[in-house]
Amino acid sequence: TVNDYPLADRVDWKSGDFLRPHYHPRGSFYIPLDSCKDLIYGGDREELVKIGAQDVRWVRPGYFYTTERTDGGCLFLALHESQASWVTNTKEDAWVSWERWEGEYQCQYEAVQTVVFGEQEMDGI
Repeated sequence: TVNDYPLADRVDWKSGDFLRPHYHPRGSFYIPLDSCKDLIYGGDREELVKIGAQDVRWVRPGYFYTTERTDGGCLFLALHESQASWVTNTKEDAWVSWERWEGEYQCQYEAVQTVVFGEQEMDGI
């Protein structure tokens, strides 16, 4: 977790489970696990898309998706790697939003860079 906000969820949908139309304010990755029969979604293609075990799905920030569902059951990981605010320690950005908006959608991410240096020889210093 970051600031007590989960960066990943283990989701175990049974046959017939669904999530109503929505968007992810900062995007997300879905990774269906071995027992996943199907995860069905639409909104970014003309037809519904079905994925299963060994597939990976990225949902882009701010894009309004149709209902997501499973007909056969699906165990998957949902990675929300940029949800919590690293600086302000708030949880204002929910992992999902329900209302469609009009106009452009802007999403900003903070970049954190870590550099690891090896040991330095101290001879002669």
